Amino acid sequence: MSNARQTVRTGWEVLKACLEETDHLVSAAAAYVITRYPEDGAEVLNLLKTRFERADSGSCLRTGFMMLVKDFVPGVEEWARSVFARETVLPVRIAAAVAIAHAARQQVSADIIDFLAQHLISNDAIDEAYSNQPWDKPEPAREIVDALFLFGFGRRLAMTKFDELLNSQQDKERLRFCDYALRDALCLTGERTESPRR
Repeated sequence: MSNARQTVRTGWEVLKACLEETDHLVSAAAAYVITRYPEDGAEVLNLLKTRFERADSGSCLRTGFMMLVKDFVPGVEEWARSVFARETVLPVRIAAAVAIAHAARQQVSADIIDFLAQHLISNDAIDEAYSNQPWDKPEPAREIVDALFLFGFGRRLAMTKFDELLNSQQDKERLRFCDYALRDALCLTGERTESPRR
């Protein structure tokens, strides 16, 4: 463990206290730091789950926690599936679906992929929940596209849905974000190099 990581680790109890703060930015920032320690995965997951359940039902904090765990703890899939199944707040549900896709890989169910494809284009509530986090984060469309592109049928569904959206009256700015995300994902997969149809 590097000196910097060891120094942060000595303040673990302070971080746990910060996690309990009512100020969203303080609590979310503490969550970000502790999720950088996957070696403490079981403890961290338990801390996040406990704090998540006490957060306000519509809070950005709950979205932030779900955003963080997609890159994190072994064993997060069961929790993310539970949140997805009972959640009514759309940004939290989207973040949970993304976390499930990253955790499940080839075992993801079609309903998760369908749900993500239906939300390629965000809305104000989703944008706000994603942007009001104290760390650098991608546009919601990029998070969704990256999750869909983990699966062959997810890639195909994303492209089909985007074609449908191009022919709709959707927000042009948000369509552009989705277009960029799809083009980047296509370049990374190497499956095709041309951009989605505009």
